[in-house]
Amino acid sequence: MSKLVVSLFILALITGCAVNKQKMSTKNLIQALVERGSDVNKEHLIRYHIYCITKEDLDHVVKLATSEGFVPEESSYFKTDYNWYIALNKHSPLKFKPIYSSVKLLTKFQENRSCQKVTWGSSVER
Repeated sequence: MSKLVVSLFILALITGCAVNKQKMSTKNLIQALVERGSDVNKEHLIRYHIYCITKEDLDHVVKLATSEGFVPEESSYFKTDYNWYIALNKHSPLKFKPIYSSVKLLTKFQENRSCQKVTWGSSVER
C-alpha cells in the first residue's frame, strides 16, 4: 500500500514539473517577443506546432483543433525523425492566458496519441 502512495506521489510530482516547465516556456517566449518589440495587445498569428508519429494521430488532433477555431497548414512528413508535422494557426493577443489555454487544449487532444508536446511560436508585431 505504501509503495502505491509513493508511486502516485512521484507521478504527481513529475506531472507537476512538466506543467510548470510548459508554463515557464510560454512565459519566456512571450517575454522574448516583447523584448524584441512586440506589442502584447496586438493580434498575433500564433503557430502551434504538432508532431505525431502516425498520420492518423495527427489527423485526429487536426480534426478536434479545427472544431475549436484553429486553422491548419499543410501537413508534412519528416523522414529524418519519422514524424508527421503540422502548424495550427490561431490569432490572439500575445498574452499568457489565451496562449497557454490553447497549448493545454491541444495537449488534451493529443492524449493517448503518439504525439510530442505542443510548442508554439509567433513573429514580432509592433
